[in-house]
Amino acid sequence: MNLTFHIVYVPGSVTCLLPFVSTLLRWSACRFRLVANGCAAGEVDLLQARCAADPRLELLVLPTNRPLTHHDAINYLQARCREEYFCFLDSDILAAGPFMDRIIPHLDN
Repeated sequence: MNLTFHIVYVPGSVTCLLPFVSTLLRWSACRFRLVANGCAAGEVDLLQARCAADPRLELLVLPTNRPLTHHDAINYLQARCREEYFCFLDSDILAAGPFMDRIIPHLDN
């Protein structure tokens, strides 16, 4: 199963938290949509460069000049989601080993 997880970044978080994506890529076959929520241009550039380096990453910049609240950002992403499942992770999550075997059995719940 090939899931796409949305990971939302807010201003000031990209530099510190973007390296965690490498652990998610290493320990899964999932795709990740990196979401800039009101981030500065330099942070968007960092996200874009990271996405360009891996075909399982893509960038989505929310259409806003200032960060949306967390629930508004998630609602926006869910409304535009076209995948079978809507998945998201907080940007401060990292993987220390394979994790999808624990998630897949619960998808229909």
